Amino acid sequence: MVADTMADKLNRAKAPVKILIPLGGWSSVDKRGTDFYDRDLDRAFVEELKKGLRVDIEVIEVDTDLDTSEFAQEVVKTFSEIMEMAGT
Repeated sequence: MVADTMADKLNRAKAPVKILIPLGGWSSVDKRGTDFYDRDLDRAFVEELKKGLRVDIEVIEVDTDLDTSEFAQEVVKTFSEIMEMAGT
């Protein structure tokens, strides 16, 4: 239900949209190596989200935790790409 709700809201965007998915966990609590990390549950969420998204919304899977400099660098890079697409 959460994936469907997110997809619905993202599909309403009028500007370019890209989604970054941290494959290593969504927070410091559920990152790889913790008891709360559940790769299969995360994968199910991502697959359900993808099913509900418009075809022009790119989903970028990043093989790191959310709380890393690598993920932050991907966010900045992706933001720059979106800004270029928007002509700013």
